[in-house]
Amino acid sequence: MNVYRAFVLTLLLLPIPATAESGDGFVSLFNGKDLTGWTGSTKGYEVNDGVLICPAGRGKGGNIYTAKQYENFLFDFEFKLTPGANNGVGLRTPLKGNPAKVAMESQILDNTAERYAKLQATQYHGSIYKRVAAKRGHLKPVGQWNTQRIIADGNIITVVLNGVKIIDAADITRHKRPVKGHIAFLGHGSHVEFRNIRIKTLPSASPRTASDRPNIIYILADDLGYGDIQCQNSDSKIPTPNIDRMAREGMRFTDLHTNSSVCSPTRYGIMTGRYSFRTWLQKGALSGYQKPLIAKDRMTVASLLKQGGYHTACIGKWHMGWDWAKKTNGERGVDFTKPFTGGPVDSGFDSFFGICASLDIPPYCYCRDSKVEKLPTIKVPAGVFGGRPGVADPDLKPEQAMLDLNAEITSLIKNHRTITKGKPLFVYYSLPAPHVPVAPAERFHGKTDVGKYGDYVYEVDWIVGEVLKALKDAGIDDNTLVTFTADNGASPTASSSAIRKGHKPNKPFRGGKASIWDGGHRVPFIARWPGRIKAEQVNDELFCTTDLLATCAEIIGKTLPENAGEDSISMLPAMNGSTTPQTRKGVIHHSVYGHFAIRVGDWKYMMTPGSGGWSGSLGMKRLPVDKNLPGQLYDMSQDIYEANNLVLKHPERVKQMKALLEEIVNSGRSTPGAAQPNDAKITIK
Repeated sequence: MNVYRAFVLTLLLLPIPATAESGDGFVSLFNGKDLTGWTGSTKGYEVNDGVLICPAGRGKGGNIYTAKQYENFLFDFEFKLTPGANNGVGLRTPLKGNPAKVAMESQILDNTAERYAKLQATQYHGSIYKRVAAKRGHLKPVGQWNTQRIIADGNIITVVLNGVKIIDAADITRHKRPVKGHIAFLGHGSHVEFRNIRIKTLPSASPRTASDRPNIIYILADDLGYGDIQCQNSDSKIPTPNIDRMAREGMRFTDLHTNSSVCSPTRYGIMTGRYSFRTWLQKGALSGYQKPLIAKDRMTVASLLKQGGYHTACIGKWHMGWDWAKKTNGERGVDFTKPFTGGPVDSGFDSFFGICASLDIPPYCYCRDSKVEKLPTIKVPAGVFGGRPGVADPDLKPEQAMLDLNAEITSLIKNHRTITKGKPLFVYYSLPAPHVPVAPAERFHGKTDVGKYGDYVYEVDWIVGEVLKALKDAGIDDNTLVTFTADNGASPTASSSAIRKGHKPNKPFRGGKASIWDGGHRVPFIARWPGRIKAEQVNDELFCTTDLLATCAEIIGKTLPENAGEDSISMLPAMNGSTTPQTRKGVIHHSVYGHFAIRVGDWKYMMTPGSGGWSGSLGMKRLPVDKNLPGQLYDMSQDIYEANNLVLKHPERVKQMKALLEEIVNSGRSTPGAAQPNDAKITIK
């Protein structure tokens, strides 16, 4: 008796393209004329005008399958049902060369009363998967074309129906071998039609066990512009050799946006996969004494990965609030001698070393885990830390901070095997630079020709190089995903010295930190993962910093619950070299003053006639603003600088995009799934 097994892996949630022809690596499995390349009961099928038909009736249809076997693939097709129809799409995983039995089957059926799809698996020793019904309404009415994708990557399978993930056959990781078999259509005696049948082989299986899951290091710069980096702006006056190296050895994303144009809300979005305007923070950023922005029951990237067997560490700037212990006569009523709550270690991190907010926001002191490491015993006036007066640790110096953080992360990487006890490592490495105070360490003074801002950016680049070096020295470089990005665009305050010398930190975009124009939120994003991400790749797809959560979920093979990552989609397919059709309805932009914009495809609609913030042109061309206009509309494929406002020329498009923006805000999510409540009433402006 032969034993058949199916091995499945979650990879991707995507709508399926309407045609089989593409230049993105897909290969057609059906020529539209005959069943060349297929075997089995081919005489039971019909081909008519590019459509493969499984006829109804006894003895009709039957099972056909590809002559070739596939593993680690994306399999796309369209199908149309008749009333009461029942058919299946299977993967035959032969043992000893016998493809006679089906190890996995994605059933597609309509019994009129309840339209649904289910995943089932049969083998001689019983079912591998539970039979799971999709939610009502995921299948289109009888007579309409549906799109379906089956993803087999490693040892778990995902089924996507009409852009919605309906099946995630999860965590049978005890099986080490990947899915491999013949693609099969399984006639069940009813009329079903198929077309646009195509397949794409994935580069490799995603890791699922603790030993083969990648380490993940997420480096977040503070107020760094898109044009600060030389690999993105050949006219940049700041050398960035290590970040440029990451781009050469990995993938550079050119259309990735922060979920806000200011720091605290962006950081919330990174951690939770959810827009911050859904919380009580709907404009501005936090002080160093405000309550936690992340709710106690909210899933974070850290808590997800911790559940997935990772050791999780936060190093650097937090700036999402926590609850200080209180006393009646302390600075701001705070007892710095007692542990605080609601911070990183209460949000899924095993450890934390860093500062509560920015280096210009008090209290000025390092914290470790949930305690102040050295008490802030002196009061400093405004300007000492580049900003506000407050209490400080007398030994904390702004120009030393980056070096201290570098020592922390390099030590963690060097000693990771002892510290993590064999677990993979996740580090959220949040730098305080090049945000004000612009305080490069003395060793970096004069490294550029554009003043201290340039030197500070140069130090950020040095930090990136130190991380890469530490990974190589520790022998974990090849299995580590390192990403580099920023929390918003460059600030006119911090970058002013460089701007006066001809540097354009946000080139080629309009605006900067705080604004709704792209200079405020389109940021560098570079991903390097040797052996997984091909070198010298450039990706122009639309993504958001909220996408970290879904990406990490895909990496470890977990499905996000309905109430987590409501605004997050996975970037892993893009990193694998696949095209990522957007399942998200649109990407929302949000300014420091709480103004909204939405990007859908190439079009961007802004509800405000101005910047929505306070930054200027940052060395770029200054354009007039007509405050009497009812917003702004730009075709970003033709007008990347947002100079030609089309809001009066396309009123119907404006109406549609405004309605979609309101729908996304009010439904509590921008991705497929059940509507979720926002935490507070939202003013859409």
